Amino acid sequence: METKAGRIWMRKLSRKSPATVRSYTSHMKAFLESRGLTCEGLYALIVEGRENGEPRDQTEVEDLILDYMDAMVGKGYAPATARMFLCAVRSFAKANKVDLRISPEDIPKGRGVGSRIVEAADIAEIYDKMPYHPAYPLNRGRNRGILLTLKDAGLRIGDVARLDVKDFEDADFKEFGGEEFCEFDPIITQKLKVPATVILGPESIGAIREYLKKRGARRGEPLFTMDGGERVTGGAITSFFKRQKTKLDRGKRVSAHSMRKFHQTMLEFRVPKNWVAKLQGRKIGDSTAAYSHPEDLPGELIRAYADSYNRLRVFDAVATRDEVEKLQRTIEEQRNTIELMKSAFEGRLRVLEERREWDRLKEAPKGS
Repeated sequence: METKAGRIWMRKLSRKSPATVRSYTSHMKAFLESRGLTCEGLYALIVEGRENGEPRDQTEVEDLILDYMDAMVGKGYAPATARMFLCAVRSFAKANKVDLRISPEDIPKGRGVGSRIVEAADIAEIYDKMPYHPAYPLNRGRNRGILLTLKDAGLRIGDVARLDVKDFEDADFKEFGGEEFCEFDPIITQKLKVPATVILGPESIGAIREYLKKRGARRGEPLFTMDGGERVTGGAITSFFKRQKTKLDRGKRVSAHSMRKFHQTMLEFRVPKNWVAKLQGRKIGDSTAAYSHPEDLPGELIRAYADSYNRLRVFDAVATRDEVEKLQRTIEEQRNTIELMKSAFEGRLRVLEERREWDRLKEAPKGS
């Protein structure tokens, strides 16, 4: 990257998240080394191609890129990984003010084995199969809390890792339908630097409370910690999901990012897309952005979330207090009815017994 073209690209790339920078530079280095090029050499090839009078020779670099993507897929890489490499090259070209002429139909299609929309049953299966190690007694509770937080909040792993105990304790807890929900103070997301309205449902709240209680967590500590007490890292969360991939009975592989997709897909059936974007900390790019401000309507966003929570729910719904009280009243009424029926039945038995005794006396020989 120590050329003018490389420095220009890295300067533009520095505005992206550290994870994106690592991914893009890794892909670019591998590509350049495989072709014996430098960043400056790649830039020169693109420029020379555009200046070539023969149209069929103007896309030499594009052919190199597509051949490299085909080779990646041929080696077993997912098409999504190959497309990530293409994103890296496109960002390089854009930073250096040149364009790439690659048609969508030429890009490897298909879905890899990585992030995909999962089902509630998959999440429940990961939760149930969460391993327990006596040497690390808190890890299962922590990992279950992270899993359900990713599912309920729809945040990126880096943003979940940055949450603190005080964020949870200071959240605004509200009850809807007998279940507890909470809304955090807005956080600024690590990747896009935009505010996210974090809302959690009863499943993640319960898991977090249980974990914090067992840990004896204090207010000034991170919400989720490693064994030594330091803040959990995004890499540790990613590694955890990689270890769980082989444990699903149906063979589906689940990543941390698939929790975000699940959150978005489930909520968008009932909640406006722009509102879901605010929950996840995504930028709203269309013309409706200026008119979509649920945060200006106190309580509306969390209410819409709670009304739609059954779509996010992984486990069977827990009976609410109203439902429990109604069930208790029904049981008491049935118990009283049974007692009345029992008394009536016992009275009926006494009458029948008296009749039998009377019939026996009538049929008995006189003088006996």
